[in-house]
Amino acid sequence: MIAALAAGPTLDCTVEAGKDYWIGFNSERFKGFQSLDGAAAAAAMVRFSAH
Repeated sequence: MIAALAAGPTLDCTVEAGKDYWIGFNSERFKGFQSLDGAAAAAAMVRFSAH
């Protein structure tokens, strides 16, 4: 679930130690993350490891 808080959006998830993860936001096909005036956010990918 993605929730918008005063500090910014959060993503609730469960991860396992020793694994790598990534999540992408927006792409050429999907443009769901937008500014309040409807402009699509730039595509971005977040990668992280759980240790």
